[in-house]
Amino acid sequence: MNLIPLHVSVSEVVFALITSSPFLQVVLERVVFINTLLFLLILIEFDDCLITLPVLGSF
Repeated sequence: MNLIPLHVSVSEVVFALITSSPFLQVVLERVVFINTLLFLLILIEFDDCLITLPVLGSF
């Protein structure tokens, strides 16, 4: 017995599982928050490098 139709994508199944569980919603929110925070910290840390890279490449 096939419970999931073949035309349903994996992302739709994952989305349905996450939206059906409050616990998984909280986990997803925290993962997104932590990933965003890490991205911003890395961006701030390497901000000086990003500014000077075009200058170094011009020599």
